[in-house]
Amino acid sequence: MSRVPRPPLDGLIDDLYYLEGTPPYARLTLPPMPAALLIVNIGAPFRIRAGTDIETAEYADGCVVTMPTRALEFGYPLRTWSVGVHFRPWGLAPFLPMPAAELCDRPVTVEQVWGRPAIAELRDRLATADGPHEMLTLLEEELMRRLCETAGLGLVRHTSSVIAATSGAVAIGDLSVAAGVSGTHLAQRFKELIGVTPKRLARTYRFAATVFAIDPAEPIDWGDLAGGAGYFDQAHFGHEFRAFTGLTPTRYVEVRRRFLREHPGHALDGFVADENDQPGPLFDWLSSGDVPLDESGELKVSQTSYDYTRAYWDQIGVTIVGRHVFDLTDGWDGKPPSGIDNVVVVSHRPMPGGWDPEAPFHFVDGVEAVDKAQELAGDRLIEVAAGDVGGQMLAAGLIDEVRMDVVPVVFGSGKRYFGSVHAQHPLKSPLMDGVLPIAAWRRLPPRGGVPHQPGQAVVRDLR
Repeated sequence: MSRVPRPPLDGLIDDLYYLEGTPPYARLTLPPMPAALLIVNIGAPFRIRAGTDIETAEYADGCVVTMPTRALEFGYPLRTWSVGVHFRPWGLAPFLPMPAAELCDRPVTVEQVWGRPAIAELRDRLATADGPHEMLTLLEEELMRRLCETAGLGLVRHTSSVIAATSGAVAIGDLSVAAGVSGTHLAQRFKELIGVTPKRLARTYRFAATVFAIDPAEPIDWGDLAGGAGYFDQAHFGHEFRAFTGLTPTRYVEVRRRFLREHPGHALDGFVADENDQPGPLFDWLSSGDVPLDESGELKVSQTSYDYTRAYWDQIGVTIVGRHVFDLTDGWDGKPPSGIDNVVVVSHRPMPGGWDPEAPFHFVDGVEAVDKAQELAGDRLIEVAAGDVGGQMLAAGLIDEVRMDVVPVVFGSGKRYFGSVHAQHPLKSPLMDGVLPIAAWRRLPPRGGVPHQPGQAVVRDLR
């Protein structure tokens, strides 16, 4: 389970997450990525090895990891239980009492950063909290309480965003000129707040984009891959790859392929309804419990489902649906589903005859629907219905996150989750083990594209 925090934390953090259960593997090696990490551990200790020349260390209360420059090897217990924060590269700085450079490639315990009494109290409150939603709320409140003004954060955040938008393909000298500061000053601020220089951050973004472009299931043209990522030549690419992972590119792919054989996944190309647009048992869970999910009293779920679903619904400001879904549901009788404030209907046809013009439904044609949704949503989430509209927006690069509630049933045929989309669109899990009953995947931003900010769009099935 994961969620985006409220402002102003959302400018520093990608998501807060909850993790519990049996990991699908005992060890996991993570190459350097443009992100920082905080884990508050409630369960058994885990281990981290930060480089082949460093001894493995055990972490009982959790860990703090600034943006790394070398691969980290995580060792998991038989069962894991924790909450955590995926920070943007600059996002950890307002919560650190020391310069980030002091922690570069040196994961430390949370106690070493926040002190033993504070982390002991937080872990006690988390352990006795009433479910994952309350645990993430407690973590968010702790972060809000510790958030402090940080000198130079605006400069580092803006410059880092430019580097991210270009996947590292930007002249660092031009960045300091554009910011009106010297290269030395910019590098100093980066080391204080991120732990690395702007050049190193650019290298990491370029490496990350390259790794995500590798499909281990297909033949790889290393020359094309290196050239497309902006490396001088294949030798330069190979040198960088070894520096980041300790492996050659071909060895890395061998390891990935073996991992996929040993830990097979699934192509999430499921169906949201049968051929006649009937959801069948897919929505049975919405009436199989005793906890009212909304004011109507018609939807009753288990407490676990309520904790997950209600917290997510409360973040949504606008839902975008196609005319087909609108017609199938009779426009939900003029009342937006899930207690959402507004619905934007993508349609070239006007509202149906007799429709209440005061109902919070907005009929808009084409891409103008996105502009209308952003206007209505403000800082809240924009939800997009699964099916053709959701698939088209995913293909257009307008979707930030895909959420799927997986029901244990096989339809065999029917209406697809992503509609008529057939091309591949890589998705990145924000969770380290990626195996949960409810899963969320972040869409990789297009090369040169700016990651979405407030008003991000999320796909969900609404039939």
